[in-house]
Amino acid sequence: MPSFLVTGSSRGLGLAFVTELLKFPENKVIATARNTKGAEGLQALASKHSADQLVLLDLDITSQESIDRAAAEAARILPDGLDHLIGNAGVNEQALVSFEDLDLSIFQDELNFNLISTIRLYRAFLPLIRKSTAKKIVQVTSVLGSIELAAGSPGLANGYSVAKAALNMLVRKWGPSLKAEGITTILIHPGWVGQTEIGDSIAPYIHKYSPGLPNIPQEESAAGVIKVVKEATIEDTGAFFNYDGMAHSGPLKVSTSRYAPAAALSASGLGQPYPPLEHDWSPAILENNTRIARSTVADRDCQTIWLVMGC
Repeated sequence: MPSFLVTGSSRGLGLAFVTELLKFPENKVIATARNTKGAEGLQALASKHSADQLVLLDLDITSQESIDRAAAEAARILPDGLDHLIGNAGVNEQALVSFEDLDLSIFQDELNFNLISTIRLYRAFLPLIRKSTAKKIVQVTSVLGSIELAAGSPGLANGYSVAKAALNMLVRKWGPSLKAEGITTILIHPGWVGQTEIGDSIAPYIHKYSPGLPNIPQEESAAGVIKVVKEATIEDTGAFFNYDGMAHSGPLKVSTSRYAPAAALSASGLGQPYPPLEHDWSPAILENNTRIARSTVADRDCQTIWLVMGC
């Protein structure tokens, strides 16, 4: 049975990933959360599926002790190793706060949660991943952490964006070493997903500056993400995918992946510089910045680029 461990699965996208994985009887899923007994969605799934297919495991991503305990329990459950580690936990505590006004203590918590905790997670579970057949690490991230696209969304989730940029770099930098061991590492942006804490936190910005951006149902995003996870190969290591399989940036070995040929990336304008944007937080300036960014990609594939900023 292919094995999957999903972090942050008590609700939202994490729960949607687990639900999608359980549609396939051949999958064995370990769903983790800080308190699985108090997670109504997970408990509902557990009542419908056998312990052979679904295991609920407490894992507090901010606690090294909890991570180590969960890794030890997962090793007992999966003697042949863990095929897929899906890192999904993340926080966005200051969605619409300027850099001047960021609470740095909260920002430090965001960095610890989104970045440092991920390093701890990978370290703890790597021995189990090395034992498996598939050997895949999948990191759910955001295009808000894309350096290339950052200028198009001034003022939006500043602390979260910086933390996700660091997370993206972590996966890109660690990827080559892990690839040498036969481990595939990829990044996935799930889209702007409705009825999630992070998705809802940026909704006011999206509604005002990108009103045409579709709000993707959790089920659609989860189905796309899991499809990409299953189809990813070692040659995709370091690639940054959208939930629908299009690439924001290619694998480390080449500039594109099989999900998005070079022509598609060129047409989308990925990697091309944006015109200079005014840096201010007033509504008028934000409107102008959005207009400039939109006009830059007016004749390109909007869905590929403007998954958060819109077209």
